[in-house]
Amino acid sequence: MVLHGPFPMRSPVQSIVSNETYWESERISGDFARSFRDLSDCKPGVFDVIDACFMPAMIEEQRIYGYGNKF
Repeated sequence: MVLHGPFPMRSPVQSIVSNETYWESERISGDFARSFRDLSDCKPGVFDVIDACFMPAMIEEQRIYGYGNKF
């Protein structure tokens, strides 16, 4: 299998968990959110040309899964 694109998310341990199983798991949401740059300080509307819902949705995912948490 060849994965293309800017975010070729693969199972962290393919010998134990197949890519297909990983992609269907809840873990991928957090892994993807953390792999993308922190958007909380990004200029609003940057991704509107691609998808107007992407940025607000990704900021929320990053808030839930790690970015934006102040320790």
